[in-house]
Amino acid sequence: MLIKFNHFEGLNVTINTNVNCTLKCSYCYEMNKAASIEEDEIFWQTTKYKDEKRNYNFIKKPNCKDVVIDVNIAKKFIDQILDFPETQFFNEFVTCKDAIVLDFIGGDSLQYPELLDEILTYFIQQLIKRNHKWLYSWKCSISSNGVTLLNPKARQFCEKWKNNLSLGLSIDGCPELHDLNRWCFADNEDGTHRGSWKYIKEIWSWYSKTFPSDSLRTKWTLAPNSYKYILKSVKYLHEELGMIHLMFNRVMENEIQDTAESLWELIQQFEETMEYLIEHHTEIYCSPFDYNNTKSKTKEEQLKEDPKFSRCGFGVMPTLSLDGNVYPCFRMLPDHNHLKDSSKYAQGTCENILSNQETLEKLNINSRSVNMKNEDKCETCKIFTVCPHCAADCVNEDDGTLTKTTSVCNFTRIEVYFARKYWEKITLKHPVLYKKYPITWTNEENEELMELVLQDVVNLKEKENENEYSEFK
Repeated sequence: MLIKFNHFEGLNVTINTNVNCTLKCSYCYEMNKAASIEEDEIFWQTTKYKDEKRNYNFIKKPNCKDVVIDVNIAKKFIDQILDFPETQFFNEFVTCKDAIVLDFIGGDSLQYPELLDEILTYFIQQLIKRNHKWLYSWKCSISSNGVTLLNPKARQFCEKWKNNLSLGLSIDGCPELHDLNRWCFADNEDGTHRGSWKYIKEIWSWYSKTFPSDSLRTKWTLAPNSYKYILKSVKYLHEELGMIHLMFNRVMENEIQDTAESLWELIQQFEETMEYLIEHHTEIYCSPFDYNNTKSKTKEEQLKEDPKFSRCGFGVMPTLSLDGNVYPCFRMLPDHNHLKDSSKYAQGTCENILSNQETLEKLNINSRSVNMKNEDKCETCKIFTVCPHCAADCVNEDDGTLTKTTSVCNFTRIEVYFARKYWEKITLKHPVLYKKYPITWTNEENEELMELVLQDVVNLKEKENENEYSEFK
């Protein structure tokens, strides 16, 4: 399998430019983000679809005042970020010190290209004025849903900054899978969901030509209802769109649970996808089958090796909100998680990003995988260090402690099981080519993972049957 592509490493800083969006994806972690029919209409007037009829069937958020950030707040935040390297917190907690990645998120930030251009221009001006150490080591990062690129001004902005811009396109696989969950904010006239794939198709030629490297990869999100499209999506993205780096993961929210049927579907899809990847092993990188997923430690083993270990960048990803507060990561923004009041976990403001440093340090330390509260099964889990989590989704509302979610347990077990199967087969088939990838696990250890999954499938099926029987009675 191809090795994973190299990322530009640096301090990741995020500006939440807008809370509205042109899409209302079914699995989105942003609660009620579609906040303004007026803003959506303004966007569509910039496209060739301005005369289409659109059906808006939602109630505006009662507490929503602003949908777009004040540019002056963004500028104050940038000033603070450029002073950040001089702080003790930066030197103690930040690992990537020599570069910076300025990330814009919404909604979809490209809904407001003129705003992005003003903020980015100010950022460069300040780097030059200060002769800052990041002057020649910075990147801008934007992940777009593709719809906003229908606006010519959005494409012009991207072209202007393309030498320093990483532009990701959110494509959830084949068209059927993409439209299954990624819907436009405005429905069709008859009330049915308007999928966004046709807009991806329309801008793809421009995107692949303007951002040839970015167009070779995608990161897509799986929900239980989309497992059945995994193999078809891998094939489509590689064979039709020419992608060679495919990253996908399950949604992290604990309320999105697997069913017995979805887990069985996932097992079948991973097995078939594994065989396809073996056949195309010199052409594709697929993240669930990464060799690193074959190696894991228990919590106890990891504590002995590295007591600061974590799989989450929580706490060192300062993120500016529309309200002027700065949060430990973009998932801690208001309405981006289950918390009723995110503001009490803010690390500071746009005028002092470390004004609440005590809370920040506590969250940073408690969010590390080995420090989080866990269920009993996590304490003894043999793949503890491979299992992911989103720290922001683990914060307890009452006391601010963090408890690891478990909704991805079976997905991770299946992922590890088939990653190991892949490397067992590929090293046997091509021993010279993959001699640097030793088999460090036993068949018995691997089969234990699948036994746990299958036992959960049985338990879930029994519970589902009981619920059906109760409803029937």
